[in-house]
Amino acid sequence: MHVLGATDFLVTLAISVASTFLVSRVLFLLMRARVMGIRKVAVVNGASFVICYILLVIWCSTSAKIYWFAGHVAFAPQTLLYIYDLLHWSDEDVEANEAAELDS
Repeated sequence: MHVLGATDFLVTLAISVASTFLVSRVLFLLMRARVMGIRKVAVVNGASFVICYILLVIWCSTSAKIYWFAGHVAFAPQTLLYIYDLLHWSDEDVEANEAAELDS
C-alpha cells in the first residue's frame, strides 16, 4: 500500500507546491550575486528539490517509521518550476555588458 492516502496525498502535494516555490525563490535571492550563468538554474532547483524532499519525508514520517519515498511528491512541482526557470532564464552578465557597450 502507498504511504499516503488520497487525502494525505493532496495535502502533501499542496505543501509541496508551496514549499518548492518558496524555497527555490529564496535560494535564487541568496545566489543573485553569483555569476554562474545557466548553471545557477540547475544548482538552485537541485538544492530546492533536496530541501523539499527532506521536508516532505519529515512531514510524512512518524516516530515509528521513516517514509523515505514520501518526498517523491516534490518531484513534479520542482520539475515544472525548473522548466519554467529554464524558459525564462536570461544571462544578466551578457545583458549588462551589452548595455554598457551601448552606453559608451
